Amino acid sequence: MRSLLEVIEDRIHVLQKECNPLTLRHRFSTLPDDILQRVFEVGSTPDKHGCRFSLQVSHVSRRFRDVALRTPRMWNVVHDGQTIAQITTSLSRSKSVDIGVFVGDQWEFESNWRRTNIETFMNIVTQHSQRWSMFGCYVNEGEDDVMGRCLACPGLALPNLTSLSCSRAYFEDPPGLGLFSSWSKPLLSQFYGSDITLQPSMLGENLTSCHLDFDGREDEDRTWNFTGVLDALASTRALSELTLNFEDVRSEHIVQDIPDISIPSLATFHMSFIRCNTSKLIPPIMFALRTPNLSHLFVTLDMRSDCQDDSKTPIAAIFLDEKPYPHLLSLNLTAHNNELILPDLLVFLATKSPSLVNLSFEGVDFDPTRLPNDCPVSWATVKLDFCDLLLDESIESIIENVQQNGKWDDFKKLKISNCRGLSLSYLRDLKARIGDKLDYELQH
Repeated sequence: MRSLLEVIEDRIHVLQKECNPLTLRHRFSTLPDDILQRVFEVGSTPDKHGCRFSLQVSHVSRRFRDVALRTPRMWNVVHDGQTIAQITTSLSRSKSVDIGVFVGDQWEFESNWRRTNIETFMNIVTQHSQRWSMFGCYVNEGEDDVMGRCLACPGLALPNLTSLSCSRAYFEDPPGLGLFSSWSKPLLSQFYGSDITLQPSMLGENLTSCHLDFDGREDEDRTWNFTGVLDALASTRALSELTLNFEDVRSEHIVQDIPDISIPSLATFHMSFIRCNTSKLIPPIMFALRTPNLSHLFVTLDMRSDCQDDSKTPIAAIFLDEKPYPHLLSLNLTAHNNELILPDLLVFLATKSPSLVNLSFEGVDFDPTRLPNDCPVSWATVKLDFCDLLLDESIESIIENVQQNGKWDDFKKLKISNCRGLSLSYLRDLKARIGDKLDYELQH
């Protein structure tokens, strides 16, 4: 099979070389309009670049302009950085396709970015609310009142809205805006929030994906009512993917005494703690949050150097109960800047999550540990990247544990990249022993 694929790839390469001169000679003249339309649609993304792309492409040539004007999805983004004429033109050219609506300078243009005031903008776009598929707002400093008034829109019906986002430049007290509370959005499936107060009415019951960022860099005195955040998440019935990113957030920023909540539908959980006092921040959050059906867990740590964080505490807090995630299949653990030293990591994971199949570690160090005979593992793939403190014995312990406590025939891959503590001679010997089950790349 491999040799057949190589023959096919070689043939493709030859054909490409033969076609390139013809392509350069004829350019787009022989390309059918429907293919050109599809190319334009791919280039016209729902962001500032997509808006610019549509305008730029339509000024290349007469043919490009004719094709662009017949491609509604090139014009399906409107924002208050456009003039009223540009807004109405985009709404007209987009015909009946779904549109993305954006308020505020979430794309960080220049300070005089807004060219249509919010109230006028909302009066225009709400006439097309049946077509909204995406809505995003960015609340800048001093805009709480005007945003709250202009975005209230009681009873606004958004039958096709699937994606909603709200970001704030500055966090003030009280932090909540009560936005979107009265909007009807039965198909909402994705929510992104940055430095906002989350309310159940924002999300709805059918949300499947939620991404929340909390940034403590601008104001060391700010606090987040995480009880409200978790209550809002628990109000969803279908939430399957959750991302929580904390940056420069201290434990005192999070309101303590958080009641227990459960999100039984959650399957994928991403957590990131950048320059946080993780030993004090993670425990109260994870103690309150229950995810009994979690399948995939991603954890990124960049611990504060001035907090003397204990490496074991955040990991122990994430795996708080005896077997907190009975259905966990994959764990991705990443440590930035500081090597995460967890001597008993293999035994810890085998004991806490015997269901684990896929392990991925970056910047993590662990000791060579032999698992007890009564501690079976189901590891099928192990990926190690930039684990510079690992020794040959640590790698050997992984192999031995899988061979003796797992199912060696089901083990697929040990992938090692840029682990500078390992010797090349050992890896060559291991490759000779286990063959294709090992992939390695070292940069000394």
